[in-house]
Amino acid sequence: MEPLYIDDLNTDDNKQYADEVDPPSQAEQVQIDEQVRRPGGILGRTLRLSILRQLPDDEIARRIATIIEQMEALDFDVANFMWYMSWSSQAVTRHPRIQYARTAFLHCDKFPHMLQKWRDSRRGAGTKAARDTLDFWSINNVELLMNREMRQLATYLRSPQNELTEESLLSIKLTDLAAQIQTIAPISYQILHSLSSTPKQLSRRSTKDHLAPITMMICVSQYGRSSHRCKLQKFNSVYFKACGLAARDNDTTHLYGLTMSQKWIYSALEKLPEVAHNSMLRDIVLYPWFGGHDNLNLAFKVYEQCIANQSHFDSGTAATVYIIKHPNVTAPSCLAYQKQRALGVQRPINSADIILMDAKDTFSNRQFEIHTILRFLIDSPAFDRSTWPHNESPGLLGPKPVTQLPTGDAHVLCQYMLDTEPARNQLVVWVGDQLTTRFKQFLEMFGWFHAQIAEEHSIHRQYHTTSKVFGLKSAFEILKRKGLNLPSVQDLTQLRCRTPQQLINLAAKIHDSYATTQALSEMKQKPREDQDDVLYQSIQFCQDILNYISLDNAIKMGNVGRLENLIPRLFFRFNGGTSSNYAIELLELLQGMLREWPAELRAFMTRYCWLANTSGRLGRFLAFDMIQEHNIRDIKHIFAVHGPFSSWEYIKNISASIPTQHKIKDHVKENFNHFRRGKSHTTPEYEKDVVALQKVYHGGDAHVYTAGRHLESKLPDYVLMGSEATRIDATILRWWQKRVLEKSMRDE
Repeated sequence: MEPLYIDDLNTDDNKQYADEVDPPSQAEQVQIDEQVRRPGGILGRTLRLSILRQLPDDEIARRIATIIEQMEALDFDVANFMWYMSWSSQAVTRHPRIQYARTAFLHCDKFPHMLQKWRDSRRGAGTKAARDTLDFWSINNVELLMNREMRQLATYLRSPQNELTEESLLSIKLTDLAAQIQTIAPISYQILHSLSSTPKQLSRRSTKDHLAPITMMICVSQYGRSSHRCKLQKFNSVYFKACGLAARDNDTTHLYGLTMSQKWIYSALEKLPEVAHNSMLRDIVLYPWFGGHDNLNLAFKVYEQCIANQSHFDSGTAATVYIIKHPNVTAPSCLAYQKQRALGVQRPINSADIILMDAKDTFSNRQFEIHTILRFLIDSPAFDRSTWPHNESPGLLGPKPVTQLPTGDAHVLCQYMLDTEPARNQLVVWVGDQLTTRFKQFLEMFGWFHAQIAEEHSIHRQYHTTSKVFGLKSAFEILKRKGLNLPSVQDLTQLRCRTPQQLINLAAKIHDSYATTQALSEMKQKPREDQDDVLYQSIQFCQDILNYISLDNAIKMGNVGRLENLIPRLFFRFNGGTSSNYAIELLELLQGMLREWPAELRAFMTRYCWLANTSGRLGRFLAFDMIQEHNIRDIKHIFAVHGPFSSWEYIKNISASIPTQHKIKDHVKENFNHFRRGKSHTTPEYEKDVVALQKVYHGGDAHVYTAGRHLESKLPDYVLMGSEATRIDATILRWWQKRVLEKSMRDE
């Protein structure tokens, strides 16, 4: 027997209905089934029916009257006859002739039609009484059947209120829940489906989905029977809270039976962080892990100000622990790192190491950049790639990733948000914006997102210039706003007649002529009177912007090998521009990769500490400092705490539940499938902007060689300046003089 809860005792759900008491024995049931299936009985009834159909109506009426007269002679009328025949006593029940006649009558295909005729009120006042009786009987029986189904369904929907885990919430799927309800309670589901649709909708098979409303109606009914049957209500409560539902609004949804009470929600927000912390403590023992942090600025607003209670702006720090649950990964050895670092600090990197690293990856970088230019051509709307006959050509796939991170549900990031987490007796990697705070006891890893932003700022400073020169400022003024994402090529439709290899060759020609150091060198080698400063600036800009696009694509696609190849170029830009702090960060990274990290630590850092995927989908990788920025956004905006009782202590208590709330929201969007819009906004149409820029650039021949076209002041080439050996060595010297060379070999 299923377990009972105290509040179930008052619901009559455990009452045994009359038709569930003393069912027929197995032998009796076999005898009944044999009588129903007996060929002679069925054949005899069929023959009698064919004879009766040949008789005139008057003869049928005469025979019925004769039967009634014979019953009256035996002190029976129709009602008494039917009553005594219907299991009135043991003798009647077990008499073989009566038993067979009764069974044949109940299994007759005309029995439902007889009931329908008795209920038809159009036949007179006599049938009205039958209709009322049958309606009352039908309602009672439907109630009996539905109550029995609800009792059987109770076990599946029962969920103790104090039982709340991320796994139990994410295990709820609408399709599974509806399928279980349809299996256990088919009559209830059918009746509610009929009530939710008009006969016209049912006849034309309307596409309107009634799955979710019917499932919710049954779950609300179960919640009314017992507050412990709250599986869906608990899920709804956490989901609506994650969406920002106010307490007063939740009171209304609780009144409708859709959610739990507000008191339960407060308890849940305390329970989920507790469960998350316990899971984190368990996971950091079982799996390798590392952490990250970032600053958090919040404005606290009070509603009744006094001297001791004023609105104010405050700052803090939010931290996250990341767990690596891949089966084949092992945590790097702290002792091996200490030994290798002791050797590495005696051999600082030099300019030759960085220049050689860049030269080694020249061919690979060229292949990726050519493919980027090719994608600009064939992915443009004017090219209409979907209807191009060579759309599936293998040559369009581009070069293979250098080192590609895996995707799929098994590789989704596991993270726990917390306030502080001490590290003891092990090597801890700490990722993020390391220009803010440093921890001597941690192995620090800078964040690729902040490096990407620094590169954006560097390009902006370099090419902003004046409105009289082709650069970003002139583009901003042409477009009357900031932002240009898509380059363009004139008459792209003419390229559709080319083969994939011809387009690849064209992209290579564009790359070599308009986006390489070689093209810049050839222009410099010309006599001054033959040089074209505008074209030189255009080539320089194309080369620099390709580097940025390559970095962005490598991050999104999880190509950490490509990121490693781009480190020297990124360092050259920072070293030649005004981003000296990030140049130092990259020197620290290169020193670790080339000198101070053991092979296993280097593989661990690049494989697990650079990028992560929160969805498991290809093209959705993020840098860890970007993930931390998302967590900061969640604390400040998405799951912000408002009201007079918001405090750092309360924010600290609920922060650990934010990853679970995020998963609940994503779970609803993916499994409940009631959203008809995407998670991101639609991209604005850039065609008019591109056309406007094309006219200016085409009219100014920005990419056409014109001898003697000089500018008053040429833009600096940050990458070229930063790649000079003397400048690199000077930066390394400044960094090395300030670097902490000794670290304790003893575990604190």
